[in-house]
Amino acid sequence: VLMLYDTKSALPSDKEIAHAAENGGEIPHTDAASATANCDSMNVMFVKNPPGTKSRQCMTIVGGQYRGYHIQRWMRVVGQGAHGKIDKNAPLRLTGRMTKTTGYDELLYPSPNNLHQHQDILLKYLTNLDDIKRDLGSILKKIAIENTIIVSTVNKGQSELLMNFVCSSRSRGFDLGNFLVFPTDLFSKELAEGMGIATYYAEKLMESIPTTEAKTYGDATFGHIMMAKVIC
Repeated sequence: VLMLYDTKSALPSDKEIAHAAENGGEIPHTDAASATANCDSMNVMFVKNPPGTKSRQCMTIVGGQYRGYHIQRWMRVVGQGAHGKIDKNAPLRLTGRMTKTTGYDELLYPSPNNLHQHQDILLKYLTNLDDIKRDLGSILKKIAIENTIIVSTVNKGQSELLMNFVCSSRSRGFDLGNFLVFPTDLFSKELAEGMGIATYYAEKLMESIPTTEAKTYGDATFGHIMMAKVIC
């Protein structure tokens, strides 16, 4: 871990370490508690060059951005989407987080059909919003603990994960009294309630969500289930 300090007052309290850090030369070593003792806030950047690749990755820290706490990724990519590839002679350009080291962009734009499907779901949600808030309000009053609830969603295809979560939590003594599941199908609703978990099943909103599990990350089924999370 490399620590960078933008003010003298944030340097470690140890005078020798602070002096070495401030005046260049060999980078001093210390423990995490000492290194961060005088940091009122800290920005952490997680980076890793994917194993097995020959990507020549560089890192740059740029100051001057007003409260900018995000990472940009720039690559020498030519082409768009599935046709993207690395060209070492091309200029660096801003890319999305789903762009692989080969230049292939996994984040494809939604088709008109997908857009219409999601618009229909959103329309149903807004049309029924008042009823949803009323029904949910009575449930939340019953299960909230210190004005806090834990929310999850599940379909039949992922129901084993819900069973594992509930059994594992209870075996460790965790209270699931404020755990609320938004099932996307009747099977999941009955399963959750059979384990003593509170549910809210909005059939009108969830009827378009598949009951099967996703085959791969980011496939059509995965996308529909992500829509269930948005609804929740």
